[in-house]
Parts: sequence; C-alpha cells; structure tokens
Amino acid sequence: MIGAKELSEKLKLLSLNLPNLLLETANELQEFIEQLNKDQLKTGYDSEDIFLGYYKPSTLKRKARSGGKVVSKNNEIALYDTGKFWNSIVSNVVGYEIILNAKDEKLSILKEVHTQNILGLNSSNKNKLTEKFCNVLALKIKNYVL
Repeated sequence: MIGAKELSEKLKLLSLNLPNLLLETANELQEFIEQLNKDQLKTGYDSEDIFLGYYKPSTLKRKARSGGKVVSKNNEIALYDTGKFWNSIVSNVVGYEIILNAKDEKLSILKEVHTQNILGLNSSNKNKLTEKFCNVLALKIKNYVL
C-alpha cells in the first residue's frame, strides 16, 4: 500500500512528466489514427463528414480492366485504386497536434477534384481516438503513480 507522502511525491513527478506522457501516447497511436482515416475513406466520407459520392460506372469499368480495387461496400468513392495513396497516409505529432498527411504525389489532385478535407478525422473518429487516447493515457498514469 502506498503512503500519502509517497503518493504526493509521485503526483508531483507526474505533473512534471505529463507533457511527455501525452506526446508518448500520441506517438503510440499514430497507426491507429492512420487506420481510422482509411476506414473513414472506405465509407466515402471526408473529415468534415461530407460524402464524396459514388464511383461512376465508367470508373468502375476502368478499375476492373486495370486491376484497381473498389474497397467500399456500395461503390462509395474511397480514393483507393492500387493502394499507393492509402499506404502513403501518415500521421505526425507536432507539438500537441496530430497532423495527417499523405506522401503520394496525387494528394493535391485528389484535394482539387474531391475535397481539401480528405485527410483528417470526422467527429465520430475523433471520439474513437479520444476514447482510445484516454484509455492508453490512464494506464500510463496508473503505472506511473502506482
């Protein structure tokens, strides 16, 4: 059992190290964040919950001929053909901000054709991230204090 004095000291240390724990948690969740964005695109929505639309029949035919994939359930525009764009999606922690970006050269074209908000999480995925972040951080704090 931990005494009051020891707990007080650990809490003081925690308050000093909390910024590091926040950054560490954000860095650990980068793949989770990237996957949330991909799952969101798979349903055809951008970060503002705006529906990107459906693939045109001509696009579906071209994809079928060229070996491109349609990963959405109902032919929603998911911005996936060969997987190159999706595989280039990365998240970076900058200060206390998590920024999604893509290394694929098609990003600027996709933003022009569809929306500037391709990358980023919608409100539902922000809630999922917040829940996961809080759970991971709570465990870190518990382990730190106890």
